[in-house]
Amino acid sequence: MTLAKAAAKNATAFVSGANRGIGLAVIRALCRELGSDASVYLGARNLAQGQQAAESLASTGLNATPVRFDLTDAATHGALAERVGSSGLDVLVLNGAYAARPGVPAKDQVRVMIEANNHGNLAALETLAPHLNENARVLVVASGFGTLDNLPEAVRPKLGAPDATPEQIEAAMDDYVLAVEAGRETEEGWPEWINLPSKVAQVATVRAFVRRWDQDPQRPSGVLINAVCPGWTDTDAARPYLAEMPDVDAQTPDEAAVDLLWLATLPAGVSEPHGELIRHRKVLSFEAET
Repeated sequence: MTLAKAAAKNATAFVSGANRGIGLAVIRALCRELGSDASVYLGARNLAQGQQAAESLASTGLNATPVRFDLTDAATHGALAERVGSSGLDVLVLNGAYAARPGVPAKDQVRVMIEANNHGNLAALETLAPHLNENARVLVVASGFGTLDNLPEAVRPKLGAPDATPEQIEAAMDDYVLAVEAGRETEEGWPEWINLPSKVAQVATVRAFVRRWDQDPQRPSGVLINAVCPGWTDTDAARPYLAEMPDVDAQTPDEAAVDLLWLATLPAGVSEPHGELIRHRKVLSFEAET
């Protein structure tokens, strides 16, 4: 029995960055899978855009409740937790992100990127984790670039230490932001593309969060928390990069949502994957090959 079939009468799901692209496709898939009795919350930084997305779903017979949710605004995390209340969360998909803009100097966008994709995701996890139900499924939408192999060897220990805490990883990213803004990131061994450190740190933080979660005797049983790479998808954020990669056969958001839905509705009793980076239903090794 899937999570969806077990909890269809009262399941509660939330997806951030859900007014378009992959997030909206996941909302659509969850509404269909969980059924009309489920409570599905559609998170958007811009509430008006979230309302428009919810209206488009309603025109097809699907019901999602729009809520304002901004990774960089902790008050919106708390408001969601309050709204969920005693029903708790059965599915949590943190999909929102700041996408690096091609052609914009790294020093002009690195801070907002790290604030959203790294600090924001951790803050949302910490606020919403106490509201997870037994057998809840948590997905942090990340990237296949989020493995240590994508960093120069000199800086891998900053993010890849096996006993690193989330706070230590986030502190390393604060130092990274200062290095980029000062123009010394190459001197310190970081790659030029700011996406790489952010994505590696995002996955590292999920892994560190899970290590801490698994040590908490009060945690609800059966919860699975993973980072997930949907693969190259034709979205507004990816399109500038895809334009330079004509050989990449990008999937549609609805196609990408299929594997995310699978991970979000793994049946009760399944113990893995947990604390991993998943792409197309397979675990990607975080560790660098030697």
